[in-house]
Amino acid sequence: MHYHLIMLEIILIILAVLIVLLMAGCEYFLRFALSPGKDEVDTSNLDEDTIRQRAEEKERSLLFLESSEDVFIRSTDALQLHGYLKRAKSHIYLITMHGYHGFATNNTPLARFLHENGINTLVVDQRAHGESGGRWITMGKMESKDLLCWTDYVRAIDPEAKIIWHGVSMGSTTVLLATEENPENVKAVVSDCGYSTLYGEFSTQLKAMYHLPAFPILDLISFWSHLRIGLSFKQVDAVRAVGKTKLPILFIHGDADDFVPTKMVHELFDACKSEKELWLTKDVAHALSLTVYQEEYCKKVLSFISNHT
Repeated sequence: MHYHLIMLEIILIILAVLIVLLMAGCEYFLRFALSPGKDEVDTSNLDEDTIRQRAEEKERSLLFLESSEDVFIRSTDALQLHGYLKRAKSHIYLITMHGYHGFATNNTPLARFLHENGINTLVVDQRAHGESGGRWITMGKMESKDLLCWTDYVRAIDPEAKIIWHGVSMGSTTVLLATEENPENVKAVVSDCGYSTLYGEFSTQLKAMYHLPAFPILDLISFWSHLRIGLSFKQVDAVRAVGKTKLPILFIHGDADDFVPTKMVHELFDACKSEKELWLTKDVAHALSLTVYQEEYCKKVLSFISNHT
């Protein structure tokens, strides 16, 4: 009898240790993946001229943002959110959302071009980025609610506003998630290299970085994430959202993107039942379409906006 009690104690201790290790592993992934950071877009596959042009463009973007108006709003969960508003003499507004660990300057080349063509621009610092508050990145779940708050802000300053949403990478999925709300005044959406589902994107990265299967690892991490910060990975489902929208969407994706695999844009495009266009940029890796095809990109987006405002 005494022997059985000792064995039971040993088993319980082992189980407790395994549970603690599992929780620690899940917490590590959560902090690694969803904490704020300052990663730049990978430019290792770009030539020297393009890298130089990108650096010069960043300087121009900084000047553009410095000449813009700092605006602050509150999110639905009481965070202070920051954006750069550049006014123009029209009722057309671009709201643009940067990607994961990105910067407001990432999308500013487009914003500057559109402002030069008479469009108001609102370049947003996503939560947990830039001057916006937030402890956690939620990969589009709460960011899409923030976008709706920014949309309310634009409507408040201009009830006649015709609003275009634009996002790149995580910012793209952010705007796509919000499309199912079909909000008033929003006329069209530009989605650049967004992931179709967060579970699918994390599955891709888990396999690429650690050669591990999604199940059951990702499911356990998702459960822990739900307990810790209220984010279940399967909640972030842009395929479901675009299936409910009435908004016209321009999808852009690099055909050499292996970070957010190009197949994901086809999943999104096929699910979308509203008016839609697809532009696959040739030989372009993740989030670099605006860099590699800047002139064509800006003109294509301007044309899309003109057709829907």
